[in-house]
Amino acid sequence: MARSSLRLRLRLLLACAALLAASAPAFAQTGANVLVVLNEESADSVRIGERYARVRAVPQDQVLRLSVGAAADEIDRAAFDSRIQAPIAAWITRHFAQDRILFIVLARGIPLRIRGTVGRDGTVASVDSELTLLYRRLAGVSTPVAGPVDNPYYLGGRGVETAARFSHRAADIYLVTRLDGYTVDDVLGVIERGAAPSKEGRVVLAQRAEADAGGGNTWLREAAEWMTAHGFGDRVALETSGRVAAGERAGEQAGERRGVLGYYSWGSNDPAIKVRTFGLRFVPGAIAGMFVSTDARTFREPPAGWAVGPWGDRTKYFAGSPQSLAGDLVREGITGVAGHVAEPFLDATIRPNLLFPAYLSGFNLAESFYLAMPYVSWQTVVVGDPLCQPFARAAVPAADIDAGLDADTGLPSLFAARRLRAAVA
Repeated sequence: MARSSLRLRLRLLLACAALLAASAPAFAQTGANVLVVLNEESADSVRIGERYARVRAVPQDQVLRLSVGAAADEIDRAAFDSRIQAPIAAWITRHFAQDRILFIVLARGIPLRIRGTVGRDGTVASVDSELTLLYRRLAGVSTPVAGPVDNPYYLGGRGVETAARFSHRAADIYLVTRLDGYTVDDVLGVIERGAAPSKEGRVVLAQRAEADAGGGNTWLREAAEWMTAHGFGDRVALETSGRVAAGERAGEQAGERRGVLGYYSWGSNDPAIKVRTFGLRFVPGAIAGMFVSTDARTFREPPAGWAVGPWGDRTKYFAGSPQSLAGDLVREGITGVAGHVAEPFLDATIRPNLLFPAYLSGFNLAESFYLAMPYVSWQTVVVGDPLCQPFARAAVPAADIDAGLDADTGLPSLFAARRLRAAVA
């Protein structure tokens, strides 16, 4: 009798879920596809997460409150599994949302980094990047802890015209971003700018002068070449002289104050850069990145007098490193920025020659950064509203996001097919 009653309740639950799925509006990359995750033990996290949910009309039952403890940069692997990953997995499973949720947004107060060993086969990783693989883990796919994992959404050597809008038909991961900065006001600024982005502004690309700069300089040049070839030539400023791309040198001359929509440099890895800010007038929706190993190591604000410096000068260290901080770009008015919680190695950094073509071609903020990101389960964090999208592009077909429930398993269709393949592999 008990088993029969349990089977009946399960059938009723599946029937209700199917009815809800059939009657739901055909949302395509809206707040309905976002899961907001906040730390209920941090007043800042609660305020930021709730504000973002209101601005993007994220349903209240898609604001997940975790108990992660006092806000801290690091968390150990066991605590990450039990206090962050497991509750998110449980929510997704309970709501049959494996396919419907595309973006996970972490509010300030969720730790940045999982403790571990360093090196190319290390186990240290950003919380954000580790969570991208949750879709695979839910489907029963084995995922390694050590080292990076190839990003299935990464463009690689393909042109941006071949890229698909993100859904789980396109890739079996979640796109994870965070809302972070030195202060609550800094983060609220990120949210407001992301909701009302501008199409105007230049893209400022700053090469490093050294002959051994290698791939990074090549990717910056290729980004400028793509912009020139696709009608944005008057909006790209490629600094090749080795001087700092700041203020007037970045196209801010009198009569030409169009603002800055994109910025990419070597940060403190460029010997010419001794400052933390560059006097750039970022427009709402502006995105950025730097070839810097530890620029997202913390979003605690350093002392006002702190300046970047070389690794050999320990008086320049803040939060374990003397390098540039992504938080300074947030303070200066950026809307989206990628950074690293630990050494990613140059080949794992965001590729500007893919990032800016994607963004200017109409992909949203999260899609643009992930199309340009070679690896997941690694060191990168992306700060910003995933839905920020200054340039129009065709909407994602509703069936690519939520194709309903599979008749045999009662699970979302795309997810069910992947789970079946994992079971028989």
